[in-house]
Amino acid sequence: MTHHKIGLALTSLLHGIILFLMAGIVPYLILHVSAWIAFPTILLFVNFIWTGGAVPLTDLENSFRKKLGRPRIHCFIGHYITNMLK
Repeated sequence: MTHHKIGLALTSLLHGIILFLMAGIVPYLILHVSAWIAFPTILLFVNFIWTGGAVPLTDLENSFRKKLGRPRIHCFIGHYITNMLK
């Protein structure tokens, strides 16, 4: 049971780090990368976030949540960020 809690914590942390890096790379792309690469990449990030794209980390986090008897999440941003702002 303890290893499931550790797995959930590490998965959530990794999820957050990746989201932070995705948001942090946008200014770098705008300032230092050719527009032919920067804008499609940024649009890909925005599309992925707005459409609620599921990633393998969400599935992994949900498997840990199921083993711990916690409810599923549908989207990392919706669960951790949007719910905090309400």
